[in-house]
Amino acid sequence: MIFFDFFVELAIKHYIRVEREAQSRIQAMEKFREDGYNHFSF
Repeated sequence: MIFFDFFVELAIKHYIRVEREAQSRIQAMEKFREDGYNHFSF
C-alpha cells in the first residue's frame, strides 16, 4: 500500500504542475495571436 500512496501523490503533483504550465503556454499563444504574431515567448 505504501507504494501506491507514494505513486498517487507524485502523479497528482505532476498533473498539477503540467496543468499550470499548459495554461501558461495557452495564454502565451493567445497573446501572440492578439499581438499580431509579432513576438512569441513562453
